[in-house]
Amino acid sequence: MRHLILGAGNMIQALTPPFIKSAQGDLFSVYTPTGKSAESFARSQGITQQRELVDLNDVNFLWLGMKPQQVSGVAKSLSDFDFSKTVIVSLLAGVESERLSKLFDCPSVIRIMPNTPSLVGIGVNGIFFSSSVDEERKSYFLKHFSQSVKDGKNYILDREDQIDLITPYSGSGPAYFFEMARILSEDLARRGFDKTEALELVSLTMKGAAQMLIESDDSAEVLRNKVTSKGGVTFEALKVLEENQLSSIMERAIDAALKRNNELKEV
Repeated sequence: MRHLILGAGNMIQALTPPFIKSAQGDLFSVYTPTGKSAESFARSQGITQQRELVDLNDVNFLWLGMKPQQVSGVAKSLSDFDFSKTVIVSLLAGVESERLSKLFDCPSVIRIMPNTPSLVGIGVNGIFFSSSVDEERKSYFLKHFSQSVKDGKNYILDREDQIDLITPYSGSGPAYFFEMARILSEDLARRGFDKTEALELVSLTMKGAAQMLIESDDSAEVLRNKVTSKGGVTFEALKVLEENQLSSIMERAIDAALKRNNELKEV
């Protein structure tokens, strides 16, 4: 199998190395317009840097890792090549398989909605296969892509609109936790705690709470209540969050993310 990776950003660098290692014997090359990040990534993975976009008709899997706004221009630059038997592997938010098929004149598309914890092997990936991806290529892809998650999970989605649905949760979700960690750790440091240890303390607290959610049969609400005594410290903190409508704030944030995701479909 021959793979061409377009782009060398964080998600490509998180998801493809385990795939490359698993699919030993296959041919992998990576291309970026300036060549700088492609050169570095190619060297780190022992693969080829594609310096020019030539001789691509025999590419079996074309990985798209550029920004969604750039995909039309990239497709135009590749219009001379025949991708009718190629499988597009897209990490682009908001760009539907039908549009990708038209842009690249390629019926077979795999869409992935990854998240950045893939960098540490705890990624959550939503995967959708267009109907033109046959069982042989689907099996091949899942066999090797499964190596990209150690303690995370790949979710095979029946409908493409589920990719859009999960994007603000799993795709954007880590940013919400990072922002909460920033707020809590900076507040703790402001009150006199060591800055480095403050971030460590908050991070480990979040890690422990997440692990409890995963391992416990209790719901998030029940686990929350087990930490909370009426009139106690946690109770008063949660009371402020409720009074300031944290639930409503998060719902509005998700609505905004979904709206932007839909806007990207038109770019």
